[in-house]
Amino acid sequence: MITSRVVGLKRNKRLMFFMKLFLEVKALNAVITLFYISRGLGLDNIFYLLVVWSVVTLLLEIPSGYLADRIGRKKTIVLGIFLHSVSVAILFFADNFALFALSYGLQAAAYAGFTGTDSALLYDSLRELGDTKSSLRVSGKYFSANRFAKIFIPLLGAVLAKDLLPHQFNIL
Repeated sequence: MITSRVVGLKRNKRLMFFMKLFLEVKALNAVITLFYISRGLGLDNIFYLLVVWSVVTLLLEIPSGYLADRIGRKKTIVLGIFLHSVSVAILFFADNFALFALSYGLQAAAYAGFTGTDSALLYDSLRELGDTKSSLRVSGKYFSANRFAKIFIPLLGAVLAKDLLPHQFNIL
């Protein structure tokens, strides 16, 4: 008899694939510099945003792994999704460097919560199912979601982004 726990563990593979796919759908990345410039940032500010991303990621990478061990991998991933959602929401009204830096910092914190935690959750699910032999195949499929989005979404974003008005950047 298959328990609901086993069904949930088997479902993790598919849920994690689509979670990764939808998080990597970043159509705005093809024109993100134009978005920042339209919101009043200069190229120097855009560079500093990358520094904010790097520093926050560096500082939170190990603590996020500890957090995943303490509160659980799924809860850490859900926290990362929440932080990512808040960072995207900030972009709707961000018009100065401080708000963009806050958004980038939250995105970096979310990224730190995902990295490693996602792979560990997949492996833990497979281990509990007694199917560790397929971990390489499952991981390959999971990480292909990231690559799949990066192949098609920038092209779509570039096509959609030509001649955008400021309010249309929000839609994108």
